[in-house]
Amino acid sequence: MAIVGSGAGGSGAGGSGAGGSGAGGSGAGGSGAGGHAGGQSSPLLNTAMTVTSDAITGFWDGTPDRNTMEKPRGHDDLSYLTPSRRMSMFAAESLGRFRVQKASTTEKSKVKLGGRDIHKTRAPSRDFFKEQLKWLRNYADLRVDRIPEINTQIVDLLSFQGMIGQLDAGAHKYTLEALGVVQDVTYSVTMQLKHLVWAPRPIAYSTRVHPIIQTPDHSTFPSAHASEAFAMAVVLEHVLNSNATPAVDPPMSYRVAHRISANRTIAGVHFPVDSAAGAELGIAMGHAMLALMFGEDPVMTEFRAGEGEAHFKKNQDFLLSDLIYQSDKLEAIEKTAPQTLATIYGDQIKAEWGPTQ
Repeated sequence: MAIVGSGAGGSGAGGSGAGGSGAGGSGAGGSGAGGHAGGQSSPLLNTAMTVTSDAITGFWDGTPDRNTMEKPRGHDDLSYLTPSRRMSMFAAESLGRFRVQKASTTEKSKVKLGGRDIHKTRAPSRDFFKEQLKWLRNYADLRVDRIPEINTQIVDLLSFQGMIGQLDAGAHKYTLEALGVVQDVTYSVTMQLKHLVWAPRPIAYSTRVHPIIQTPDHSTFPSAHASEAFAMAVVLEHVLNSNATPAVDPPMSYRVAHRISANRTIAGVHFPVDSAAGAELGIAMGHAMLALMFGEDPVMTEFRAGEGEAHFKKNQDFLLSDLIYQSDKLEAIEKTAPQTLATIYGDQIKAEWGPTQ
């Protein structure tokens, strides 16, 4: 489960993620939240331990009897914490840097990082969404092939990014955790934005949409699956290729994110425009998280749907080739000072992938 919001399930510290073992594991030595040295807490175990304590303690007046204490830890040492604890701290710190602002009569709704605009958007008209219904009809033909992906991605996106680079709870645990936090923070910001730009889901427009998964209760626009997937893609691409040109163009992580987004249209719960808008938001969020972790320049994206100068038209599908995904095509804004926990994660990630990263 995700640690901040449910999103698409998040990686969380108690979920599988991309090979993550979770923080609540049992077995010898597996403690985790709510567990003990050998297993999960339960009334039976609690009672058994109470009986054991009564049997072996003898008389004790509260006098200390140990000569050693745990060594003091610096603020940059997070190793003593469970993954879920580290992630919740990192996520809480990061969320404090973002603000979502409601649209006015002249301004679009905005996402801000440290007072700076990183994303602007406004929901299209109802007539615009009606024109997009034809894409749901066309994409429905792919349902039989995509059902395994669609169902898995309801709760797990990170495992699919784990196909691009090795994400495990051993050698790359901080990378795995950071991507989970990126997903959770992006989800939380997206949910606030959805609330401000609310628009009905496809099922509201026709009795023939027939979604094959449960339609969520929140706004169709923008897609949170798209924003989460593309935010993780931005961060993963930086980690894997920060000093090199991507081996493929567009990068594999972006291709994964696009497929995740398209699957939501195939399932019948999103319009292509939702995913296009979510992708633009996700790119902004991904670069913002890079700014917090590595001191990179954040970027500003703006999604415009409609006619005229709008870059997404009402009869348009969401294609990866139409997406502005290269950082040199985005408007750079003033560098944001990183936060302590974020930079600690950034340093740990660099160490996991070697000096060239």
